[in-house]
Amino acid sequence: MDFTENESLLNYYESCLAKRKDLIPKKITLKLIMERNLKDENSNTDQNTDDKIETKANELMKLTQIHLDRENIDEIDNLIEFLGDVRNLYLQHNLIRKIENLEFFSGLKFLVLSNNRIEKVENLKQLTNLKFLDLSKNLIECFEIDELPKSLSFFDLRENKCILNDEFWQKFLTQSISYFINLIQLNEQDVTDFQKEKNENINYDDSLKEIMEKIIQRSTSRQKNDRETFEDMWIEKKYKLEFIKQEFSTRLSESFHK
Repeated sequence: MDFTENESLLNYYESCLAKRKDLIPKKITLKLIMERNLKDENSNTDQNTDDKIETKANELMKLTQIHLDRENIDEIDNLIEFLGDVRNLYLQHNLIRKIENLEFFSGLKFLVLSNNRIEKVENLKQLTNLKFLDLSKNLIECFEIDELPKSLSFFDLRENKCILNDEFWQKFLTQSISYFINLIQLNEQDVTDFQKEKNENINYDDSLKEIMEKIIQRSTSRQKNDRETFEDMWIEKKYKLEFIKQEFSTRLSESFHK
């Protein structure tokens, strides 16, 4: 790679994008969707133009997996007009800046938006069936966890600016444990590994100090209770001895007078 040691991978990625001259933004069109996702050999040459269009339209509505990666697309639009129950959507390596117009695909399970220019996590929490989300290699700086659907099992945020923010990342890790219903991998690493790392980073000196303070506190409290109990017992025994002494003196005096 031709980047200096002081230049981050994100800056290098952005500079490479700026240097490329062939990145002319494109829109999602019916023609593009058909070219990328339908095979021409399935077309019947005996059909007239209208019949061919209708046939392809029906084929499009049946598709559950759509590939529109590496097309210089700058906007997520026009999908709902041409497609049906899409489950897997590939939009990686484009020029997309905003996540939008996906809420109508309620059955979407697999979404790839890596290597784009996305700056904000938004318009995703309505996708309650989404299991896999790849937002790696974008320009995301910060976001709230409730912008994501709780259904995620695999989530990738690698090579985003937010990962470099230790405060944000630690907060996200802590929240993700209780927020997601069944999170398995985060940034291609098992969630159990993150939990293990978190446990290993605990300051055990502070924990030991806290434990010792509790032990001393309990011991002091017990000693105080023991002392008070002893004093009560001593007073009780002292009164008993005084009573016995007085009783003995009375009986001795009575014996002399007889």
